[in-house]
Amino acid sequence: MQEKQRDRHLKLVKGKCKEKADLHVTLPPPMADIEAPDGFCAVSMSQALMTFVKPLVEDAGDYDIKGLNEIFEISIFFWNYEILEREGSKQAEEIKKKIMSAMRGILGLRVAESEELLQKMLERKRHLFPENIQPKHSPVMFMRKELSHLSFSRSLPAMS
Repeated sequence: MQEKQRDRHLKLVKGKCKEKADLHVTLPPPMADIEAPDGFCAVSMSQALMTFVKPLVEDAGDYDIKGLNEIFEISIFFWNYEILEREGSKQAEEIKKKIMSAMRGILGLRVAESEELLQKMLERKRHLFPENIQPKHSPVMFMRKELSHLSFSRSLPAMS
């Protein structure tokens, strides 16, 4: 009896394998083929974040891997805060408190320096990635071609 059930199960499994799946995969076009507005180029979300955080990483100098990861984490907070603030979300204040705390704890900045850096990063995001030209529901972003560099009034402290 068990043998019959096993044989029946094997026939069902083998029969399913013979059927071909009807999958339609649509791949996005190569970045070079995506037409961006004048003065902008198409970049992936990861490239957008890397460009956004670049001045912080450059200014960080000799941070170790843990320190760089913390800088990236703060940068993602900056990015998300700008979106929440623009949308008028109640969560914006909560994120801002996390950002300010992280800048004091991780970067060693005072309150005024933290506020200044936050404003510079918000301006940087708005300049590089204007919301009104971004494609909706896309993994691609349009980034301004000419990059203005963000620098700090003082260097970030060394991390060990």
